Amino acid sequence: MMKCFSLALLVSLSLIKDSAAAEGDWCYEIQGHQTLGCGPRFWGEHYPTCAKNHQSPINVLTKKAVFDKALKPFHFKGYNITGRHLNITNNGHSAQVDLPTGIEISGGGLSETYIAAQFHFHWGSDEFYGSEHTVDGEKYPMELHIVHKRKTSTGGFGDLAVLGFFYEETAKNNTEYNSLIESLGHISTKDGYKNFSATLDKLIPINELKVYYRYNGSLTTPPCNETVIWTLFNTTIKLSKLQLQAFHNSLNFTEKQRMVENFRPVQKRSDRIVYTSSSQVILSSFQSLLICFIVSFLTIMS
Repeated sequence: MMKCFSLALLVSLSLIKDSAAAEGDWCYEIQGHQTLGCGPRFWGEHYPTCAKNHQSPINVLTKKAVFDKALKPFHFKGYNITGRHLNITNNGHSAQVDLPTGIEISGGGLSETYIAAQFHFHWGSDEFYGSEHTVDGEKYPMELHIVHKRKTSTGGFGDLAVLGFFYEETAKNNTEYNSLIESLGHISTKDGYKNFSATLDKLIPINELKVYYRYNGSLTTPPCNETVIWTLFNTTIKLSKLQLQAFHNSLNFTEKQRMVENFRPVQKRSDRIVYTSSSQVILSSFQSLLICFIVSFLTIMS
């Protein structure tokens, strides 16, 4: 009798899992408790590219980053356009803002101009930080991705250039985010949307973006296409605790589940090299190692 029950249970679980895959569903780990077979560890079964070797996000080891003199400052076009209303949407996985035409980036070691398409966020919860990438193992409260598409698309690597920004908690509200954060309360349910006013260059520290990391990777959500040139900036964006909490307290995955911890776990770096635009980053890492060596030496000698 017990064997029959166990067999029936396994079949049922398999059907539920296959059903989720058949519908093209995917979810984050925190949602996987409610929908079997849809979390990040199953993405590779349903979307084979998600199991390849050049996936994102990764952990950036600053001491192993290679200085590349070709990584010059970016040129931002249209980031400062005012008077435009942007549309923010709950897409079921994040809060996404679709961008109008006329916003572009060039420079920054890119071979051509890229057109901005949208930006979205990844965040945590009251218990866990929610950035996707980590730096020397350190996770940040939240991460912003501004997605750009190459003007001359080839369908292969380099079709997308994503700018990644980390958030840090500060004591004061960032007033540049007031309109965006206020709109979150209007998009609690999937497909909910709201217009708000913002200028893109006010949402990021646009005058402090000379230091960054660069590597080749993928989308951090299915189908996980390995077509992304990733840029992760060293300078963080500051938000207050209440502003950060607004993200994981306002949106829902479903009617019954709050949208929290919408991040993919760190993936293996494999054979990829992470480059940096700043020789000072390398020098800083060397100085830290030198200090550790001196302290260890003095300890032994004493």
